[in-house]
Amino acid sequence: MTGNPNRPAPSARELLCHSVLCSLVVLAFAPGLGGELLHWDDDRLAFENPLVGPPYVANTVRMFGTIQNEAYQPLHVASYQLDRALWGLRPFGSHLFNLALYALGVCLLFRLLLRLGAERWTALLGTLLFALHPAHVESVVWVSGRKDVLSLVFVAAALLLHVRSERPFDRRHIGAIVLFACAALTKTTTLFLPLFLPFLERWALRRSWRTGLVRAAPMAAVAVALGALVTWIWHAEGLTRTLASGGSRFALAPKVLLHYAATLVWPSGFSPLYPIDRAGAFDARSAAGLVLLAALLGLAWKARRDLPGVALGVAIFLLGLLPVSNLVPMTFQVNDRYLLLPSIGLALAVWGYAGALEDRILLRRALLGVTALAALACGVVSFRYAGAWQSDRALWEHATAAQPDAYYAWMKRGETERDAGRFVEAERSYDRAIALDPGLVPARGGRMLSCLVRTGAGEGRAAARDPRTLALAGGYAAAWGDARATLDAASRLFGAGFDDCAFDALLEATTFRPPLADDLILAVAGDWLLHGRPERTLALLDRVSEGGRDARWGELLGRATREAAAPR
Repeated sequence: MTGNPNRPAPSARELLCHSVLCSLVVLAFAPGLGGELLHWDDDRLAFENPLVGPPYVANTVRMFGTIQNEAYQPLHVASYQLDRALWGLRPFGSHLFNLALYALGVCLLFRLLLRLGAERWTALLGTLLFALHPAHVESVVWVSGRKDVLSLVFVAAALLLHVRSERPFDRRHIGAIVLFACAALTKTTTLFLPLFLPFLERWALRRSWRTGLVRAAPMAAVAVALGALVTWIWHAEGLTRTLASGGSRFALAPKVLLHYAATLVWPSGFSPLYPIDRAGAFDARSAAGLVLLAALLGLAWKARRDLPGVALGVAIFLLGLLPVSNLVPMTFQVNDRYLLLPSIGLALAVWGYAGALEDRILLRRALLGVTALAALACGVVSFRYAGAWQSDRALWEHATAAQPDAYYAWMKRGETERDAGRFVEAERSYDRAIALDPGLVPARGGRMLSCLVRTGAGEGRAAARDPRTLALAGGYAAAWGDARATLDAASRLFGAGFDDCAFDALLEATTFRPPLADDLILAVAGDWLLHGRPERTLALLDRVSEGGRDARWGELLGRATREAAAPR
């Protein structure tokens, strides 16, 4: 059960196992190869990023001195330079690159299990359960998931070199440190790795805690430095969130753990976006998460001597989730792709339990048989889910079907429908997002933008990016909630020729508190009547309070009623 750092070179059978792993990975994620580049980070990170493209060397160097897109991930962004140079960011090439990186990471994990002492079939099936898990679909088939699959390669390679190194700061140990630094410059969630290494040293390699801490120290220094930088960036860019009054991160984090554990064991309902728990109140899920945490810690402690693979599986799962646990509340509280590295625990657990059954042949075969069936079932789910990532419309239709209470998913669906010119569907989607969160100002701004594009600003995504259109929609969104400011925004919309959109904003202005003065509403109603809009005048007159319905109100009502009834 202990590691074997001097294991011989791969045999023909092991090479065959690599071929099987790669073939099944390609088969499971094949639908993603036909996908488009999405307007869900693919644009800002890759094909519209000013740092991606020639001059290649100068731009690549510039990436290491640039905080871009609320993150410091220079190696992730630099990888798109290869896409641009090789295939001009054509979708198939970028998707193929992601898939190749993922397959490489899977093969490195297989080699790691063998180095730790796993028997070949155990290593193959444990790795396969990891490799085909549907939680990884987003990382593999989404071009912007490049950071995930690239970090998997660096982490697996770093662990493999670390296991093979025989003493602190030999060439393999230094190589592991360098690879960890590369992983950290690719994706922030890899920063947990130095915390995991002492457990790996003690439980699998049977070295002392002191040795483990000494060997992990250089990586820990890198993690602390980059962790401090990333925390500062998150705060500066507003990516961290405060919880509602009475909420607690210590109530939210157990719910997040419960979600990921359930997803790992029963992979279903996948989506790029989930409902957000802004309250963070302690409830039954919080209690269940705390019970689960205690149970997992107890399992790891009990298994540390006789079942090191199980103990290490629990350790990498819990530590891997630590950066995304919402102890620092995040914008999106759960995300499937955050499971990529923690789910290495599946492969380690299979190794641990199978090793404990070496002398019980039937039970061991049963365990491996169940693992094989579970892996194949995961592969089927992955194949189906990968098809949802082929286009913006397919993705957000899937997201709103899978997680109908995720308001941000409805907002993204509205954006996609608007850019495709399907304005009725767009405004319905925005309305659904607003119904789920009435204070969702970005959704209200998006709906106004849809109205502007629909009523004359142009067609498609280019029209939605027109500076004049964006300024009008942004002004409305900024004013929302303030009656007088929204009235002013409606006046600007009317002056720019967007009558329908202006009237929608005007009606909304009459619903805020403190309300618009009755005299002001009457004056605006008179203006609409002068412009030949009696129906809209009637709608506005209905917003005048009972106390303000004087003779002027009656006169306007009569005129508007006659003009509305007159034949045209």
